[in-house]
Amino acid sequence: MSIINEALKKTQTRLQQKTPQALASGLPNSNKVKEEKSTWLLIAVILISIGFLGCAGMLIFVVRYAHRPATGISPKQEVSLPAPKTTIAQPAPAPTKKKIKPQNFYADLTLEGIVFLDGEQLALINDQYFKTGDRIGDKKILNISKDSVEIYHRGKVITLKTK
Repeated sequence: MSIINEALKKTQTRLQQKTPQALASGLPNSNKVKEEKSTWLLIAVILISIGFLGCAGMLIFVVRYAHRPATGISPKQEVSLPAPKTTIAQPAPAPTKKKIKPQNFYADLTLEGIVFLDGEQLALINDQYFKTGDRIGDKKILNISKDSVEIYHRGKVITLKTK
């Protein structure tokens, strides 16, 4: 913006210097008038271009980042997924009213099943689906295989296994 302000100040200074000379001679110089008009036209084109570039940048940002899905999807929510093209390797156990004991010393994580959907492996942990790279609080899912999930937490790798 400072470049544009400097250009405007220079143009105004030139106009102020040229105007007294034109009045003294009594005849307006058509070349000077054309030069002044072209300078203002150039400045207007530059400002309009900057505005369009800003709008285009904002549009690109919104298209790329505004519609990203959440990392954990609760199975209780209504989610419309396309029909699976692959088979389910191991179905999740039927819901029961009794609590399932955790399989490791991390009492807040319970691996309930692993699902293969459209070539992607999803782990059902604490009633939410997660994929490799997702985070559960401060824990990160490193790997999902057909019977276990590896999770990184505070310098340790934990392995959750299905029954």
